[in-house]
Amino acid sequence: MAALNAAAARQEERKEKNQSWRERRNSTRAIYPVRGITENGYIELVNSRFTIYAEIFQPRTYDLDELTTDDADALEARAWATHLAYTGSIKEIFQSFPENNQKQQQYFKRLIERTSSPTLLEMQERELNRLKQLEKTYRKLSSWIWVFGDTETELESNADTFRKSADVYGLQEITVAEKKMMLHLMNNPEVTYVEAE
Repeated sequence: MAALNAAAARQEERKEKNQSWRERRNSTRAIYPVRGITENGYIELVNSRFTIYAEIFQPRTYDLDELTTDDADALEARAWATHLAYTGSIKEIFQSFPENNQKQQQYFKRLIERTSSPTLLEMQERELNRLKQLEKTYRKLSSWIWVFGDTETELESNADTFRKSADVYGLQEITVAEKKMMLHLMNNPEVTYVEAE
């Protein structure tokens, strides 16, 4: 009888362990299936039992108000041609992103250090404070294009192919810090992102 109770207890323990593992797995994947960032700076995603890799690009932005109708039509035709030429999986994500004006702030800090005129100094400090306030409060709509691959090698090949066919986008690779910020904002849209130094 004791052996039967021990077997039932082990079976119950395994059942609870499997149940908690399933709950943990499902809750983690419900948030976002990111496992991490590889040494090469690629995003590592987990889908069920499969690992998928992604690279993120930021496309050049166009001011559609400044384009003529013919230019806008040509731009749209080139974008369609890109999607026809590249047959792999891509995802374009649109999201509000915090303003980043650190270069402008550094410029005004250098000006302030070199300025001797009190009037100019006051104007430059005011402009620096405006930039800091903008960075704290302003969010702009940005877009990113994700390219996928089953392995890192396949991802590199897909990214090269997409770069060649996507001249219309004027793709810019983004840094690992920007990728981390983007993933953080996707998972926590209402939380301000503060990069650890």
